[in-house]
Amino acid sequence: CTLSLLLSGAAILWCALFSGPASIRKFVDHGIAIANTAYTRGEELEAKFLQHKLETEAIREGIEGVLESVEKKRRQTSAAASRLQLSAEPEPTTRDEIVQAARQRVFGGAG
Repeated sequence: CTLSLLLSGAAILWCALFSGPASIRKFVDHGIAIANTAYTRGEELEAKFLQHKLETEAIREGIEGVLESVEKKRRQTSAAASRLQLSAEPEPTTRDEIVQAARQRVFGGAG
């Protein structure tokens, strides 16, 4: 930045010594035009950045909502599974338990 200021000052001095006030004015006007263009471009980039930031925030909020919904469903499913396990009869595992369970279903408890 300092170098560009020195070069600009040197260019103005050169114009003042050898070209006259009209050239200085033209040089300064050109510098102002460049600065205005850079400022306008900076504002455009800032607007794009803010728009991107808002879109990113909206996406993040949407994802958080989906994650909360998934967590709620997971808890509901877990609770339902726990209720089913508590109310279900234990499954027969041995041959004798399987035969006894079949007799109870067929003969209504005789066996």
